[in-house]
Amino acid sequence: PGVERDLVVRELRAGLADDPTVVRTFEARIERYVALAHPGLVPVRDHWREPGAAYVVMDRRYGGTLADRLQDGPLDPPDVARLVERVGGALAAAAAVGLVHGRVRPDDVFWDADRGPCLGDLGWVGPMHLVDDVVGLAHLVRDALGDPAPGVAAVLDQATTPAGAPAMEALVTEFLVALRGGSATSDGPPPNPYKGL
Repeated sequence: PGVERDLVVRELRAGLADDPTVVRTFEARIERYVALAHPGLVPVRDHWREPGAAYVVMDRRYGGTLADRLQDGPLDPPDVARLVERVGGALAAAAAVGLVHGRVRPDDVFWDADRGPCLGDLGWVGPMHLVDDVVGLAHLVRDALGDPAPGVAAVLDQATTPAGAPAMEALVTEFLVALRGGSATSDGPPPNPYKGL
């Protein structure tokens, strides 16, 4: 009562919701996700599982997806750096607590009210591996840039070579250094993740 918020309810299909692994791990994965409270993750407001279905209630994002934005062409390197900072930072934070997204794609990156990217649908179910997120972030950067500069291309090549893929936190730093011309930090103050709340 008294809270005005637009929400999205995501439903896991029946066969998936009743999978024994999902039954065992769904609640714990969601609780770890909620505990992260990272500005690069779409917040989860509620969740439940019952026989035949599982639901996740998340904030609605009105800025579209990365896939929508890429229909107009590639992003500028500063925008890709912000994407790496927010989405890559969220993936690194998730990896630190044993969570994996499993399928990082342009359709899973949403823009929030301040036009910043947020990752949704973080690994609720199924077997997933950290290397999938490393490779997924690399493909996201390649898609967002279109034609990467040589420094970024070298990081992309390393990240998409399974034997040479770095840890997520190291990959985020390498991308930021390459995108910002030698510095992993932005020139301005960090964005306020609470702006507009």
